[in-house]
Amino acid sequence: MNVKLSIKWTLHRFLKEGWIGMDGIMFSPVDAFSTSLTSDFFRDAMNSSNCFDFDYCPSEGDNIIFKLIIYDKMSHRNFSEEKFISLIFRNGVWVIDYYDLFYNTIEEIGKGFLKFIE
Repeated sequence: MNVKLSIKWTLHRFLKEGWIGMDGIMFSPVDAFSTSLTSDFFRDAMNSSNCFDFDYCPSEGDNIIFKLIIYDKMSHRNFSEEKFISLIFRNGVWVIDYYDLFYNTIEEIGKGFLKFIE
């Protein structure tokens, strides 16, 4: 197979709500990357234990986005469709939700790639 799949995660901190001064087209999250990698799977995993390998304690409003990355070994290029799964930390748990980035300001506080442990 000449294609490698990975999942990139990006962690954001919620800063403020309010129109940022521009409009445009925004992509919405998907429910699943595959039959097993669903938004429910990611939510349940995040709520079951601390999944991070660095010192992090979620704050109210934190947002994590999981994005599917496809690496084509033949062309040595990464392809990324605008498919992502988004969770927001609310009332002490991760919930399936996303921010409208035209009306909410967030800042990146961490990123990396998922490591699957069997």
